[in-house]
Amino acid sequence: MTPNVLLTWLPKSPRVGDVVEVRALIGHAMESGFRSDDQGKNLPRNLITGVSCHVGGALVGRSTWYPSVSANPLFTAHVKAVAGGLDVAVQWTGDHGFSHVARARIDVVV
Repeated sequence: MTPNVLLTWLPKSPRVGDVVEVRALIGHAMESGFRSDDQGKNLPRNLITGVSCHVGGALVGRSTWYPSVSANPLFTAHVKAVAGGLDVAVQWTGDHGFSHVARARIDVVV
């Protein structure tokens, strides 16, 4: 399953020195592994287990997630806008070895 990641950030055109909120929303069913299908078979566990956020190659946030995380979770990090703009990468990892990176560029007003 390829996750559906939506990166959003506010404000759209920050100025140098502003604090920028980076949000990443992932469309993911988050199956716990405890539910059964119509035939009584357990549905396999399928969870996001971690997320990290890099800005300009530097790690700015990382978390480990556990089975209590809801479906379609939201990750937020706050970073300071610098001259030249921000290259943002958010990576999600999960069960069954899936890993996905969403990238975006935030232009910064000088």
